[in-house]
Amino acid sequence: MNAPLGRTGLVGLALGATAGCGLIALLIYREISRRRSRCLALEARRPAAEQAAAAALLETLDAQEVEAQQEAVAAVAAAVRGLTPEQQLELRNQLDQVLSCVASLRGEVAELRGGLQDIATQIIQDVK
Repeated sequence: MNAPLGRTGLVGLALGATAGCGLIALLIYREISRRRSRCLALEARRPAAEQAAAAALLETLDAQEVEAQQEAVAAVAAAVRGLTPEQQLELRNQLDQVLSCVASLRGEVAELRGGLQDIATQIIQDVK
């Protein structure tokens, strides 16, 4: 029962494990391809009016974001006038940290939106 496998047994075991891993990788690749094609098909089915509305919403958000940034710059400029150079440097460092955190959060929100869209698509497909 506890006999060693020997060289041929180890080679066979390695080949079997490699074949198994390859099969698993092939199944994962097929599932990813299937989901990607479903997503593209759903995007193609979206009405043009819905796509135009989404584009208009993005433009509105961009305009609001630009306006908010201009207001923020004006507020910071007014606050900086009464500070010493050391305080200005500290404020700039803190603002840089805040901006990097906001950029990081935007990336995470974009990832979450993509994930939610995938989940919504999957739910719709499951319901159908």
